[in-house]
Amino acid sequence: MLQKDLADILNVLGKMKEHELAMAEFYMACSQVWSVDKEFWTDMEQSEMKHAQNLEKIAKFLSERPESFHPGRPFKMVAIQTAISGIRSDIERLKKGEFPLYKTLFTARDLEQSIIESKYGEVIKTDDIEFRSLMSEVVSDTRSHLDQLTRKIKEWGG
Repeated sequence: MLQKDLADILNVLGKMKEHELAMAEFYMACSQVWSVDKEFWTDMEQSEMKHAQNLEKIAKFLSERPESFHPGRPFKMVAIQTAISGIRSDIERLKKGEFPLYKTLFTARDLEQSIIESKYGEVIKTDDIEFRSLMSEVVSDTRSHLDQLTRKIKEWGG
């Protein structure tokens, strides 16, 4: 992998980690506002924190063995930053009481369906087993989050 490609991908991975942490913050705010489902929201928060840790490990693998990786689907830094800003705005609105439960659930589902969340596995191409395992976990968890949120929406009656 070229040095410029490595630097670009490491920057993207850093922003992706920031995105995961923003998602965790969103779910933490949900657990505070919607305490009746505190365990549900806390589980989602913890999963997002784990995703951030996985992205740190992935960046470390990439830095240590750049020859084992190739650039995949490019992500625009501006798109990731826009998504992070949107999440932070949603957090503020949630804390101000501007989100009823149904809107919180739909917003969470939309965040999980976003291109950033759903296409993580395409950022880097490799045959590295550890990398693929960590990335598969993030993608699998995201699918699970979507399923859980869809069930909650149905329970709510949406």
